[in-house]
Amino acid sequence: MEDKTKKKNSFDYDLQKIDAKHNLWRIENDLDWIFSYGKIEKNIDTKISLYWLDINLKNIFFPWILKIERELKSYFVYLFKIKFNNDLSNLVNPLNYKKTSFDKNPIDIWKNVDFKQAKTIDELIFSLTFGEFINFFITFNSYFRITISSKINLKEAVFISYLKCILILRNAVAHNKTVIKIKDEKNNKRFSLKKASFDFEISKQEIDIISTNVSGSIFVIKKLLLHFDSPAKAKSFISEIQKGFAKFQKEINNPINYLKIIKLLFLNYFQQILKI
Repeated sequence: MEDKTKKKNSFDYDLQKIDAKHNLWRIENDLDWIFSYGKIEKNIDTKISLYWLDINLKNIFFPWILKIERELKSYFVYLFKIKFNNDLSNLVNPLNYKKTSFDKNPIDIWKNVDFKQAKTIDELIFSLTFGEFINFFITFNSYFRITISSKINLKEAVFISYLKCILILRNAVAHNKTVIKIKDEKNNKRFSLKKASFDFEISKQEIDIISTNVSGSIFVIKKLLLHFDSPAKAKSFISEIQKGFAKFQKEINNPINYLKIIKLLFLNYFQQILKI
């Protein structure tokens, strides 16, 4: 007689649960400060809720970062054609570069380009990774930084600060690092936004904390969307973020722990950072 009892196949599994379990070490390692400073019990439900919040935020961030990258590169290409009449030799002219503290000389990104058979400026710029482009952009002819920052009504120093923040965030997303707490692992330097970046009163010490928390990333993406694009796009981004935290609040199912975590990430500025 056939045994109709269904036996669980040893290969049956829930991919999402396996992924969450496998990556809990990242939450325990990178986000241990949340449990210690917030005095939150390290139970499995809270860890998994934080894990899914981190994944959800990365999924929200990435397309908006790509949009900002496209906007910036397109604007640069447009200005390059105006200023240099599409003369690509200016890309390797040392006089167009300022001294840099980067390990690699930004001009080196063009060392394998045959400028006699060079592609268009459009193709060259869009062939660069975001990191290559930002390092190039902030050391190349100041005309571009001044013109773009002026056009979008940002101080140059604030604009560059935003771009560095976005670059660190993009690297974290691309390499599956936690974005709830962000480290500039490539340059191994403490990153902090400029005080002039903020449109509300905040201390320097608080800025240092915000800059390495996900709250700083949200603030910067919102600001760049407002300046580069439109309030509608920024509002859409913030709406996605609000839904992400609402889902996290529901999943963690502990109002006290939720508020503690929000306080750690946003300090007293949750409303200001999410305000359009």
